[in-house]
Amino acid sequence: RLVAGARRGAAALAASAEYAGLPPPPAPLPDISAAAEAQSASAAENLADGVGSSVGRTRRRADGRRQSSGNVVDQLVAWEAALEPLSPSDLGWVMKNVASLTMANDVIPKASQEYLAKEFEVAEGRWTPTSLSRCMYGLRSWSGKPLQRLLEALHNKCALVPEPFTPIQVSMMLVGITKCSTSPELRRLVADVALKIEGCSEPFSGQQISHCLSGIRQCDECPESRQLLAALLPKLSSCETTFRLRDLSASFYALRRFTRGDEARGVLGELTRRLEESPEPLSPAAIANILYGFQAVDD
Repeated sequence: RLVAGARRGAAALAASAEYAGLPPPPAPLPDISAAAEAQSASAAENLADGVGSSVGRTRRRADGRRQSSGNVVDQLVAWEAALEPLSPSDLGWVMKNVASLTMANDVIPKASQEYLAKEFEVAEGRWTPTSLSRCMYGLRSWSGKPLQRLLEALHNKCALVPEPFTPIQVSMMLVGITKCSTSPELRRLVADVALKIEGCSEPFSGQQISHCLSGIRQCDECPESRQLLAALLPKLSSCETTFRLRDLSASFYALRRFTRGDEARGVLGELTRRLEESPEPLSPAAIANILYGFQAVDD
């Protein structure tokens, strides 16, 4: 199918300056809406953690402390000025809305960044799958030392959540680390998420598999990333939904750093089977991304 599709798309590829001598661009960063999160979370958990129907909608707790999500920076600065203690639910609200910022380091004042990091360390209250997954989702907007500090703090919180996670929640967790390069902090957190995937009893969709794989596309091959692939493989094999071409393309591309190990080969084999079953015609961009994902695989 790749060869046949390549022949059909050869003229388009040749005429496109986007791919002229350049590696294909990464698939766009997935965006998981609060509405999708709400479909998978229980009503009780939604009520406890204040899940809304959209990122832009106003969220308020019973005490009215929260402002609209568009004013998350102003709200964080106000809490910091008042030395307000934040609960896990508050931290999840902040991080979920911070995720919409291009670069949190440049938008949030340094004093508020320090306040937020300390609140992660001392936050009292029950951590839930929703609050933890929201916090990890917000990592996508951070970089540098603040990111490393948040990665370490969230690793310490993972052990505090014994409840099972849903596929939507682990997808959010991994989308949050899509831009993270390999570090000791990231590796520990990847191992934590692998355990959460193993505990998922609900079936995964093709889109959720794609989101999970995209989360480690900047991660080097290491024992922790291989552990995550091993946890994800049975979920991929048992997935009953038809994969969209865009999800397959992003999934192949995400494996471009993986060269050895039965885990990566197993995932590649299963993705190839799904590609053969796909009714969609291959586009030039999909061909480029899929083949780019095989660049590091040896014979």
